[in-house]
Amino acid sequence: MSSSRGQISSSSHANLSFIATNAQVPFLPGNTLNFNLPNQRFSRGSTLSYTNGFSIDRKDPVVANKRDSGATRRGLKPGWSSSSGMRAWTAPCTFIDSSMSSRLTHSQRNMISYLNKPPKLPNYVVLDKTILRFRAWFKDEMSLLTGPDRLIVHKCILLYYLIDDSFMIMEPRQENSGLNQGCIMRRQQVSKEDGSENYSWKDLFIGAEITMRAKHIHLIDCDEFTRSWYIEQGIEMDPPLQAPEDPYEIREMAEMKKRRDYEMAKQRRIQKDLMQVEEVKHRFLTYDRQVLRFYAIWDDRYNLFGLRHFLAVRFYLSDFTIDIQEFEGSASGKKSRFLARQRVPREPTNLDAMKSLKIEDCLAVNDLFVGAKVNILGKDILIYDCDKFTRDFYQEQFGEVMTSIDISEQTVPLPRLPTPPSNGIGAEEDSMQNCRMLRPKPIHKDMAKYKKYAGKVLRFEAKWVSDRPEEKIRTFIISFYLADDTISIWETSGDGRNTGMFSGKFLERMKLKKPGTFGTKTKYYSKSDFYVGAVVEAQTRKFELISMDKFTERLMDTDDQATGKQK
Repeated sequence: MSSSRGQISSSSHANLSFIATNAQVPFLPGNTLNFNLPNQRFSRGSTLSYTNGFSIDRKDPVVANKRDSGATRRGLKPGWSSSSGMRAWTAPCTFIDSSMSSRLTHSQRNMISYLNKPPKLPNYVVLDKTILRFRAWFKDEMSLLTGPDRLIVHKCILLYYLIDDSFMIMEPRQENSGLNQGCIMRRQQVSKEDGSENYSWKDLFIGAEITMRAKHIHLIDCDEFTRSWYIEQGIEMDPPLQAPEDPYEIREMAEMKKRRDYEMAKQRRIQKDLMQVEEVKHRFLTYDRQVLRFYAIWDDRYNLFGLRHFLAVRFYLSDFTIDIQEFEGSASGKKSRFLARQRVPREPTNLDAMKSLKIEDCLAVNDLFVGAKVNILGKDILIYDCDKFTRDFYQEQFGEVMTSIDISEQTVPLPRLPTPPSNGIGAEEDSMQNCRMLRPKPIHKDMAKYKKYAGKVLRFEAKWVSDRPEEKIRTFIISFYLADDTISIWETSGDGRNTGMFSGKFLERMKLKKPGTFGTKTKYYSKSDFYVGAVVEAQTRKFELISMDKFTERLMDTDDQATGKQK
């Protein structure tokens, strides 16, 4: 079979040489191929031989053969064996004789462990990198300090190297401890306190107290490998012990717990804030510009000067805030701000508590509905109606159908005090000003009318309306002054002879009230009340206008034409 492979390889080389010779390439170094070499084997020579499982150097190197060496070069690398237990050292092909090597496979030869070692094996191979590990502690007193910090408990790790019976002590570093921690004692052999001999593995067990560098070290625990190793030696370790508590460590643990609690509270607060931000964002994107509108009433009539306040309560679904508008007089009156937009607590509270108000303590959607009586900042407000959007929202979300409540009341006229009659001092209009206000003001006079009609007087001839014959024959001149709407009456009955009556002033110039009007409803005679055929009553006496002079007739015709043009 080997000869056939050689023929195949030689023929292939010849073909390649022929192809390379006939190739059209420049004749330069590196472009020519020559496969006709005398030696076709390039394996590296071996300088070791094995006797009774031990490797021995030999002077004459020979070509290595897998059948003779029992392992490849990769298999000669030492390492840990996972199939031979914890910390089992594997040194392949260092103790395999020729007879055993022929019966093992490649993987078995690489995984031979010291658990299957031959009877004679050097200690530097068996105990190499085998370490016993113990947890320990020792006390240290600081003479310059007082109080609990005077005593320091050092918790350390003691390493014992079986290969040379040496020790090394390591103390884990603590942050801000102020101590020189780390490697307390470098690797070295330590003699006993009496100097008789060095410490060995037989002196190490849980609960033992050894003295090193004038420090009494107490062993309290060991690792699993150390327990297994002692069990192989026929010794079973005691259960682990507890080290005494260090005052600094107790204080540091308390501080650490505080810091950890603070960090956890901070993380919870941040998480809560993030969740709240997400919730606010979700509510904003879902319910932005969606407002529930309720119509309510606040009855404050039990207080002095109290009224019924008609309100519009608006609840914003995006951030659970409320603002209130007031309608003056009635539900359709002029709007004004009653409460600015803010979150309203369910229970009345002070201003300091409202600064830290939680959203759970504020009025929500389920607190507002038709018929509910809500206390908003100390005011009991009754909700009696809502708009169509709010009605549909509650029916869709909660399945509630809300109907409005009738809040109308029977109107009762307010009683008014009667206007006192005039006492005759001064004009009656001045007396009415005293009834209307505490500080009366002068009566307003129409100066434009005064300038237009200054000096113009309407004169009518009148007779006394009476059932008595002697009074029917009496005649009068009634003058109406257009500038200030005043009236004066003169009697002309005595102008003729043998009448038995006197002529003269019958009524002083004054403003004359219409019959049946008094107080705040007082009305006075005006220009429109004077015309031929009209009846004027003065001082309980009635006068009928029977004629007018030429000036009055022209003036009234002119005013009628001007009024018609304006119309």
